[in-house]
Amino acid sequence: GFVAFNKSLEECQTTPDASNPVKKDTTTKTGKVNLSPMTPLKGIGGQSVQVLKIDDLRMFCSRNDIKGIRKAKKADICWAICKAKEAYLAGQPAPYKDLMPASDGPEVDDNGS
Repeated sequence: GFVAFNKSLEECQTTPDASNPVKKDTTTKTGKVNLSPMTPLKGIGGQSVQVLKIDDLRMFCSRNDIKGIRKAKKADICWAICKAKEAYLAGQPAPYKDLMPASDGPEVDDNGS
């Protein structure tokens, strides 16, 4: 099967605006539609973000040295990947951290550094 985590930041497809749903819209039993959060991340290596699992995104982040996403929601991880790609293309070296929209709680670094 397809693996996203061995792709590079260069292989992330992004759009100029946050127009890509991170998951399929779902409808509750009462008929209310839960719209997916939207981010600029369209896909990784040609695979749509909608079909990528959160674990795929986490592994992609750890492989590409994107930090601080351990407890993040899928949409937040997508934002972090977009920002890391921007930083990467701007010539900034890894690690990429503090990229997510403001979250509640202190930043926990995975590797205790």
